[in-house]
Amino acid sequence: MASPRALRGGARPRIRTVRETLYELASGAMRIDPGRTGGPRWSDHRSRLLIDSVLRGWPIGPIYALVDDSWVSVVDGGQRLATLRDFIQGKIVVDGKLTPVDQVLREIDGLHYAELPSGLRTAFNDYPLLVVELHDLPGGDIRPALFRLNDDERLTPAQRMMRESGDLGEQVHHLVAEAADWGMDGARLGFSNAALGYDDVVTRALLAVERADIRAAAHDVDHRVKEGQLVDAAVREEVAQALRALLSMSAMDEPGVRFSKASLLSWLLVLVHATHRFGAGASHYLGAVMEWFEPQRRRLKAGLEVTTPPLRRAHRSLAYKDLLSVFNEAAAIDALSVESIVQRDAILWLLLMGMGGIPSLKTEPAPFLSAIRDRLAEHDEPGEVLATLAHDPAWGRWS
Repeated sequence: MASPRALRGGARPRIRTVRETLYELASGAMRIDPGRTGGPRWSDHRSRLLIDSVLRGWPIGPIYALVDDSWVSVVDGGQRLATLRDFIQGKIVVDGKLTPVDQVLREIDGLHYAELPSGLRTAFNDYPLLVVELHDLPGGDIRPALFRLNDDERLTPAQRMMRESGDLGEQVHHLVAEAADWGMDGARLGFSNAALGYDDVVTRALLAVERADIRAAAHDVDHRVKEGQLVDAAVREEVAQALRALLSMSAMDEPGVRFSKASLLSWLLVLVHATHRFGAGASHYLGAVMEWFEPQRRRLKAGLEVTTPPLRRAHRSLAYKDLLSVFNEAAAIDALSVESIVQRDAILWLLLMGMGGIPSLKTEPAPFLSAIRDRLAEHDEPGEVLATLAHDPAWGRWS
């Protein structure tokens, strides 16, 4: 029987000092892959704990790095290395008050690296780091290799599956990393990627676009993630374009425009679908809807009055307050079910039509939406009307 090394390459532990490792970072021979594990940036307190542990000679855990022909890429432990580098660069000071009390550390409380006694600087520089080099490891195997035995109880089973996913997870990871460069962060969107929230949203969007059906954002997601099969490059590019368009909308600069996972997924799906039907100009009209919609649904949730949307004459009967209320409920309760996804999708389309984002009342899906608008005007329970669309084959699919 072939050995694991023969099947997939191998993990080779090497001991490097802090000085040697940071030199490799500075020279470009080693680089940190940010966001590989999806963790948030460390707090100042946690950074000072790490420096304290190194000065005491305590273990700080191994660093994992993927090795190829060009460089060594750190895939786990990057924040530890960045903290060590920041300390040497004078960005972090020693916290000598941390427990257990150490008299030597008390005496250097508040000092920068350059101010340390020469003996302590030497001890810090010579601190041994265990760097586990991963050779010939396929990209899709990185997450399972690193996190299979990680007992982080803060992750749900679905989040753990996303973290351990193979090729599909790597594909999503790279797209999320690109989106971060375009402005996708917690400050703008209302949530962070600490629990792989962006990864989950992007995965669901990819699967919906792949099948040309918004229901695929809810159906069999776990099975597909576990399977790990990549989506086609064309599908990935469609979602990437939607992310770029969304993050470049002027509405994104408004303080009232902040998304949850559920609402971000819905905006992405509508943007992809509308672009399919009407071209890239659809993002302009969706941006106008967003600029009114997101702040107003938060006002309604807080019990405040909402402003009237700029509806076209033919659609002034649209029960926009009811739509805001149903959207809020569908984004909070069972938010990733087929029914909730379809309800939110139909609401955004109704407002897109109402605010002039569909070329004419004869252009699909305007006739279908007009019929829904009329049913809503006659029905006491708008949520029920919209929920029936989940079982209507005429809604939520595109070519």
